[in-house]
Amino acid sequence: MLIVAETSGISISLDPKETEDRVGSIKFDLKVKFNTQNQASEFSLNNIWIEETELNQFEAQLDKSQIAELTDMSGFTILRLQHVDDFTKLEINPIKERMSEEYDRINISMYVEYNLFTYLYRALNDYAKWW
Repeated sequence: MLIVAETSGISISLDPKETEDRVGSIKFDLKVKFNTQNQASEFSLNNIWIEETELNQFEAQLDKSQIAELTDMSGFTILRLQHVDDFTKLEINPIKERMSEEYDRINISMYVEYNLFTYLYRALNDYAKWW
């Protein structure tokens, strides 16, 4: 079952594919679709392993903070959301200084509706978690 957050012009989905109980992690496929009257884009990042504690922390950040980051098990940030004025700044697969393979990564930064935080929080909070 997908975890989906949608607001005007943007959709973020996390599709759980596999679990690993020893560490407590889940493999996801991430899709971000952006669609407005004059432009459209879709970003996919597949086979991302995320610890269950990281998912819980991300959900709490979406509820209580001005910045929320979802990090994979290698320590790389997959999504970063930040309230900026009346918008949410969404960064997908942002570059980190310690990354040595910057040349083969797609990095996206955009400003979207302020309420994306709320919609993504609700999608995670309402999801029937087994972790």
